[in-house]
Amino acid sequence: MDGFEKRKEKKMKQIFSAALDLVCKYGFDKISVNEIAAKARVSPATIYNYFGTKEQLYHSMLHDWVDSKIHEYDVILQSGKSFNDKIKDIMTLEAHNLRLLANMSQSHDPEPVHFFLSGVEEKLESFFHRLVHIGKTEGYIAKGFSDKVLLKHFKLFFYEISEHISVHGKRENDEEMDQLLQLFFYGLTPHQVIK
Repeated sequence: MDGFEKRKEKKMKQIFSAALDLVCKYGFDKISVNEIAAKARVSPATIYNYFGTKEQLYHSMLHDWVDSKIHEYDVILQSGKSFNDKIKDIMTLEAHNLRLLANMSQSHDPEPVHFFLSGVEEKLESFFHRLVHIGKTEGYIAKGFSDKVLLKHFKLFFYEISEHISVHGKRENDEEMDQLLQLFFYGLTPHQVIK
């Protein structure tokens, strides 16, 4: 990457950061390109040159945000932690991320966020497949379950655990979290059932 590309990438990150902050505080409809430019310390012309419209900036910003979150999750997956600890860390981050998306949805018309989320489903499913592969390899997830069934199971669990973390704070009650993980992996039976 040459100097020009590095400067452009740095400016885009500044713009994304400024836009995300303003959208979360005031809502997409209540901010202008001029306000984003001022916060990012770039000219409005730079934003229009890079993105064309405020809507396209918003779309690009959300894609960049999801890419950064998936990268954070991948770093956790590649860590030397146990699979249970990886899941805990990912769920804690996911609770924060869901709150941020909820704030974006509440601060303006939620339709763009929902439309956007359907557009990044492929990226999220790719991460999910990596997660399942590691879980099966380490023996935490039974090999007999299909990815389709596991995806539904994970979605239900992640939604509920994210709500729990949102209400009770980050790892407020590790014993309760451990019990939820036990339920997640082994169900209601007293012993692990399927390998």
